[in-house]
Amino acid sequence: MRTFFQANARTLSLFVLFAPILLAANLGDRLSPNQQLLGARSDYLSIANDSLHLVMQPDCNLVLYNIHHNNQEVLWASNSNGRGSGCQAIMQTDGNFVVYTSAHQAVWNANSQGHPGAFVILQPDANLVVYLGSRALWSSSTAGGGFDIITNPAPRPGESKVWRIDRPEVRQLHTAYEGIRFETGDRVSVDAGGCVQTGGSGKTWKLYVYPSGDNAAALYSGTFYIPGVTGSEDQRIAGIIGKQWVVPANLPPTVSSQLFLHLGYQDDKPSDNGYYSHDDGTSDQCKNVGDAWLEIHVTKGPAQVTQGPAWSPYSKPFDLVWDTNSGVDANGLPLNPIWAYQITHPRQKPDFMATCGAALSGGETVDEGTLRNICTSQAPSTDLSSGIIPFLCPGDPLRGHLNWGLATYVGTLSWGEWSGNLALEDDDFNFTLQISGNAGLTSASDGLGLEFNAGESIDSFSDPWWKSIRDDVENLRNDLPGQGSDSVAKQQSDGKLAVVTGLFGLDCVHGCYTESHPVYAMAVRSTSQPFGQNTTVETWNFFIRNSGNEGNCSKFWHDWTGLDGMYYIQLPWPSGAKSVNLINVDANVSPFGPAAGTGMTLEQEQGWTYLAFRLAEPQSNSGYDGQISLQYTMGGPVTTTRDLIIPANTIRLAKAHQEEGIGWEALQAHLPNALVQQRFAQINKSTPSPWHFASASHSVKVQVNRTMALHKRNVGAPGRHGELVRATNRADPRQGAISEVEKKIVTGTPLDVDSLRKLEPKAAPR
Repeated sequence: MRTFFQANARTLSLFVLFAPILLAANLGDRLSPNQQLLGARSDYLSIANDSLHLVMQPDCNLVLYNIHHNNQEVLWASNSNGRGSGCQAIMQTDGNFVVYTSAHQAVWNANSQGHPGAFVILQPDANLVVYLGSRALWSSSTAGGGFDIITNPAPRPGESKVWRIDRPEVRQLHTAYEGIRFETGDRVSVDAGGCVQTGGSGKTWKLYVYPSGDNAAALYSGTFYIPGVTGSEDQRIAGIIGKQWVVPANLPPTVSSQLFLHLGYQDDKPSDNGYYSHDDGTSDQCKNVGDAWLEIHVTKGPAQVTQGPAWSPYSKPFDLVWDTNSGVDANGLPLNPIWAYQITHPRQKPDFMATCGAALSGGETVDEGTLRNICTSQAPSTDLSSGIIPFLCPGDPLRGHLNWGLATYVGTLSWGEWSGNLALEDDDFNFTLQISGNAGLTSASDGLGLEFNAGESIDSFSDPWWKSIRDDVENLRNDLPGQGSDSVAKQQSDGKLAVVTGLFGLDCVHGCYTESHPVYAMAVRSTSQPFGQNTTVETWNFFIRNSGNEGNCSKFWHDWTGLDGMYYIQLPWPSGAKSVNLINVDANVSPFGPAAGTGMTLEQEQGWTYLAFRLAEPQSNSGYDGQISLQYTMGGPVTTTRDLIIPANTIRLAKAHQEEGIGWEALQAHLPNALVQQRFAQINKSTPSPWHFASASHSVKVQVNRTMALHKRNVGAPGRHGELVRATNRADPRQGAISEVEKKIVTGTPLDVDSLRKLEPKAAPR
């Protein structure tokens, strides 16, 4: 229901005498001709929703406020304060919006006279506008609630357009600007600066591009994202500016339709951010510095096809780079990226400490200026220990991790170790991946270290292959250190081909070796053997999730947002393969949290097989694990199978304690050729249920639909170019339990089993 402020001043004055509160109208309400707002004593009236208020103040100033979290931000004002008393704001019948004193002296007006029938309205975008019909006569220019003030300055010579955004939105992690779109061939460069109110107590303003202070190496930075061009929502803007980004041709449809700007802000509590109550900031970093801003400059150019590697932009030896023509995976992530140093020094593992050691303190401080000048231009973020006992994470040279972003690597797997789950250890499963050309490794690395916590992953897996590794290591987990065995883990993993997606960075607790931690997706080729003439059958065991932590020497939980909500595991074909057929797939929902995944599809293309997943939000901590068997035809003409797809709309999660499968006859009728039917017949003789479900409570109904059109991934075209996808950081729920145990160690209090159990992430509240 609308609430209008009628011209009956006596009625309104009586109301405010007894109601020293805001008189609110629904957002979008208007002052029609001859309606008014009054200001009386300390009382005021407003047009408002729960955060936007247009106030005719007793001091005669007409003010538009954005009120959030007990902060009043002035979006616009008539600046008529002190000009009189008993003031009124009137929408006149001649179309002019005017502030009058009690002596009927005009002290401000919108200069919109001569338009009878005009009205003033407070819009949902926080813009106060005088309209005549649909024509705007005047506005407060506060669209976006004082945030995202977008203008188009004159372009520089050679440029086609410029967008300038003053006061970008910083109260949420990600914001889409669909009106700022890009096209193939656009050359994009970015400038940015200014400061942001980060909330809290004391001096809390921080620089938008190069923030400093506690946690500034992980939080309090603006982020910039053009899908397919610069990475993902969480790329720190410091790694974007000063470079030129090219919008490539032939992007996958899932990416090309999303070629508009995304900005964001890294904060574990962004809701109290803004541009109110300016102070000089931590260590005076915002002294005499205004609000945050950025400019996006675009130069039109033709799409280019480059022969040979087209490395993503770099300027320092420890910039992580990849071939934008072919080194991008189905998620748009770098595939087997290398250090820029390795472009001119193939296969060599650069010494990170010799090059970058001067930027690290040996504790919890990173000299970001030195890091930028001598080491990397990509603004890596940190995740450091929050423990109170230094010897837990001694820091050689840093008490935690230096993270570049998400990446996918293909290599040869080997079992490492189980890290232990006592008070000083973190219950991680550790593997090592040997990568061709030592891609991305440092001199401190024996291979790419792979780590994932048992409680947030493998403890919930249902696939028998993963369970065998977990059960084998369980002998160690239940015994004292030095006892038990991990022989099965070695047997299952050593020498196997694997594809791994995770958060790529350096573990600098002990020398800065390269690792993928947490691992989000991992597929291991468990068997590969000839079957019949000119055919090979391979079985892959996999898991995928979209959140995880980096162990005890960290304090954040890292979320992967996926590409438009989709997540891919890609499986390489064996050398010489010409076509592929599906034999079997067994996907188990891994219920790490209250919500589980919502579907899986299978896509085939020459050279790769894609398992495509749509997962629940990262905060729900869900995922899949399972097994897939594929039959490859070796030799003969090159073909791509297009009629074997598991469409998402045919997948339904089984209810608890119900097992559902597809009938043998129905499955056999959909098999594409006699060789595959023969293989199923052999399986059928040896087991009563060839379509195997590892766990009744976690089974997924899967059907093969040959008439479903295949959404083909363009593996040769880049999914994303030029910069790294960042994981979104949030507080690690284990930290309270870890601190509790550490305090017991300090005070000499005996450790009990219950205290140790609290360290397990699966027991921590989500």
